[in-house]
Amino acid sequence: DKIAALVRLARCATVCVAVDNMTNLKHISTAAVAGGVNIAVLVDVDAGMGRCGVPHDDTDCIVALCQVAFSLPGITFRGLMGYDGHTQEGDAEAREEAVTHSQRLDAVRATVEAAGIPVPLVSGAGSGNIARATQLGSVTEVQAGGGIFCCQTYDKYHKNWEEAQDLPSDRPRLRPCLYILAQVVSSATEGRAVVDAGFKASFPSGGGLPRCISHEGISAVEANAEHLILRVAQVPSGAEKTLDIGERLVFWPFYSDSTTLLHRRMYGFRQMSPNTSEQTSQLIDPCTLVVENEF
Repeated sequence: DKIAALVRLARCATVCVAVDNMTNLKHISTAAVAGGVNIAVLVDVDAGMGRCGVPHDDTDCIVALCQVAFSLPGITFRGLMGYDGHTQEGDAEAREEAVTHSQRLDAVRATVEAAGIPVPLVSGAGSGNIARATQLGSVTEVQAGGGIFCCQTYDKYHKNWEEAQDLPSDRPRLRPCLYILAQVVSSATEGRAVVDAGFKASFPSGGGLPRCISHEGISAVEANAEHLILRVAQVPSGAEKTLDIGERLVFWPFYSDSTTLLHRRMYGFRQMSPNTSEQTSQLIDPCTLVVENEF
């Protein structure tokens, strides 16, 4: 039971959950009281994404949910949530939709406050559109998460937003910091190699594949469960094979969210030259470094 799990979690952590259903809200309250905990609640508003949340123009339902959440025992009403994952990508359409989404959230908040209910927090946005969201100002909490790793996906999103040209100059700048270390397990066929990092290591969300950043001329062409098939640039006849069995390659994941959930352990490395304290901007093969922190 998810509500029971929520109550257990609330005993050891501060939790906040989004709701868009009156019955569900009351069940959470009953379970919280019985479990002797308090659970923070946001009323979820669909301001254009078309996923969870009460439609933004159904203000009667939104206000009713807020009123009940404000009065129920075991519940702390924290405000509204209006997540806008559909504006993360930052292309021309998303940039326009971000403005519309912000205006809708502002209107909903104004309606709730006009009904006498304080709205201390409006949660939304994410790693992709954090700069625009803070500029528009409708959200007071940004749900930034996986983008901190700056995988290929979020790197593209941020480059798309750069085209807006009117973002704050002091906005957060991200750089890639999540990589997969894989080992060559087959190179029997000329022009092809296989490493031991298929979609169990980094799921190909939307068909995107990890990009090799440690070796030139290597490109991923297909992900199987436990293997990633690579195209290897042709070498002159008689030359040594480009990749040898056991050779290690470093890959930049396509999407951090569909990578990190597959691993129980990640290792953090300071960007230093091996065995020295000299700072360097060069790519360092993680296998040559000593693990400094495990998290």
